[in-house]
Amino acid sequence: MIISHIPLVVFASILQAAASNKQAQTLPPLPVKAVTVFTSGVSFTLREGMVDGDATVPLSFRTTQINDILKSMVLLDTNGTVQPVTLATKDPVGRTLQSFAVDVTQPLARVELLNRLRGTRVKVGYTPPKGDARSAEGQIVSVEARTIPGSANASGEIIETLLLLSDAGLVSINLQYLDTLSFTDERIQKEFQQALGLLAGSADDRKRQLVLRFDGKTKRTVRVGYVTESPVWKVSYRVLLGDADLAGKGDTDPFLQGWALVENTTDEDWTNVKLSLVSGRPVSFIQDLYQPLYVPRPTVAPDFIGSPMPQFSEVAIDSLSASLDLNRPASPNGRAAGRGGGFGGGSGGMGGFGGSGTPVAKMDASAPVTLNFAEMRDSVASQATGDAAGELFRYDIAAFVNLPRQQAAMIPIVTEPIKAKKISIYNANTNAIYPMNGVSLTNSTSLFLKAGPATFFDSGTYAGDGRIPDMPAKSNRVITYAIDQAIRVDRGNAQGSSSEVDVNIARGVMIIQRRELLEQPYSIKNEGSSAKTVWVEHPRDDNYTLVAPKDPQEKTPGFLRFEVDAPAGKTTALTVKTQRLVSEEVGLLDGGLDRLSAYSNKPTGVSPAVKAILAKVLTLRQQVQILQSQLAERQAEVDAVGVDQDRIRKNMAALDKSDSLYKRYVNELEMQENTLVSLRKAMTELRAKVGTAERDLRAYVSDQSTIAK
Repeated sequence: MIISHIPLVVFASILQAAASNKQAQTLPPLPVKAVTVFTSGVSFTLREGMVDGDATVPLSFRTTQINDILKSMVLLDTNGTVQPVTLATKDPVGRTLQSFAVDVTQPLARVELLNRLRGTRVKVGYTPPKGDARSAEGQIVSVEARTIPGSANASGEIIETLLLLSDAGLVSINLQYLDTLSFTDERIQKEFQQALGLLAGSADDRKRQLVLRFDGKTKRTVRVGYVTESPVWKVSYRVLLGDADLAGKGDTDPFLQGWALVENTTDEDWTNVKLSLVSGRPVSFIQDLYQPLYVPRPTVAPDFIGSPMPQFSEVAIDSLSASLDLNRPASPNGRAAGRGGGFGGGSGGMGGFGGSGTPVAKMDASAPVTLNFAEMRDSVASQATGDAAGELFRYDIAAFVNLPRQQAAMIPIVTEPIKAKKISIYNANTNAIYPMNGVSLTNSTSLFLKAGPATFFDSGTYAGDGRIPDMPAKSNRVITYAIDQAIRVDRGNAQGSSSEVDVNIARGVMIIQRRELLEQPYSIKNEGSSAKTVWVEHPRDDNYTLVAPKDPQEKTPGFLRFEVDAPAGKTTALTVKTQRLVSEEVGLLDGGLDRLSAYSNKPTGVSPAVKAILAKVLTLRQQVQILQSQLAERQAEVDAVGVDQDRIRKNMAALDKSDSLYKRYVNELEMQENTLVSLRKAMTELRAKVGTAERDLRAYVSDQSTIAK
């Protein structure tokens, strides 16, 4: 009823306004709310903002970041719908240029360019050497380059000529006099300009814009998160070794300060950003998703079929649709820091680090130039809380961070007492004479200590630099930071000895076990005025077992660490004894008889059972040797008779059969044949005896063993 009283023009304007309100509003980029930096060279950025109704949000990124963005971007709309993200493609410039009427993918000379435009209608202006400016219009027929011969002492001149087909006929124009050339076809003129513009634009390829769209009807929060490449966050430590006189109190436990170095290398400032630092190495890689990929396809010649109608095969098209369900992640544990002010809260830079700017008091000239332990411990408070994040460990900075772009900040993340025992570590590979000053450091905090350099302060004075490796909670590491010139270590020559432990027989062999003992002496002289604890790192060989000292202080993959108390002004000795068992096998069937006989008659170290077996084996092997020797003698006799028979037969060949010597040779051959028959019979019997003796030997050896089953 009310609408009927509204003029038609006014009603139309209302409908138009309602339609315009439904159009998506374009908002500025969502502000950065949280940044999580990983030690794998990437960071996760979370942006958050409010939208009302349908909205589009443009985000600008470096071209080098686009692949990471496409791989990792997550979009969340608390009470709306996330629409497709749009961005300009990165089709190869050469492929795009080939779609224009004028192909300028490669630099072209004037002649080549005009020849590619054959048939195109152009308008040219030119000025002959002697005459006024002229113009011509027509289609390009060709461009010719011909050489005019020169004189005998000069090279020829190249003349380039443009041939046009005008309404009046063919026109020949020397390109040397050409002033202007334009296309009469507006389409070609426009595409030529677009192609050249694309070439110019491809030179500036540093930025790309992604357009996000969120559809909804209410005012709500939207978020976008993504992973990009970023500098690895680093950490450095200060280890404060306590001193009762300087601390002024009984609490002299060593103290650990850890400072994280974070860099904002993005193109925008971090303002009130929640910063987290994650220690761990999640797998991260780059895949080129931005570059369009074209599958090479073969060129197939068309089939000419004798039919009035062309034939085509049906093409099957599969449709695949997928949806992405993005759940809002749980918020990280944001426990507040126990001590200290906020980061970035002060005026004129990073507040909370340097106090309130109170003027420095005048220094007393008689005061010692050292750092007070208690003041060093209490001046800096951690601004981070640590907690496990799955398989990783995360430091959450308690206060919001303000960090301008292309700047870095140092943030205290660890300020806690820590267990550390001062020691001197001797390793001959590091220094053959002097040990190193160091500490046996135990991570008594609940934090994961990321690897980083450490500066040590002893009695308020700089003592040296060391390196702390990755240290989970409750782990222990030895850290060195200086050379201890108050201790001298003399590493003597190693002495080795060998002794037999046991002799057994099994599987036809005699097994001899020996114990090889290796002794390494160390002489430790403390030339200082105070007692010290020295850890000697002795090379570890898994082939040897430790004999003395029985229990090392620590074992590492490469060393055994022995603790030695070194009183002031005295020398302390340490001898490391290690041993190994070495086995040697001697075959009972093929081993040397002298060696078997030596162990059979050895007065000590060989059991009676082993001696009895060896004695029997020696007897059986000697019997075999005697029979083999007899067989060899018979064989030698047979060979000698054979040689003599050859001699007789050669002599008989030169004699007449009626000769008396010939007849005597016949008698000798007859006697030798009888001898051979006798020898061969004896050899047959000896071979049988040898075989029997060898079988008896093998059977006996295979049945003997002195090792309990």
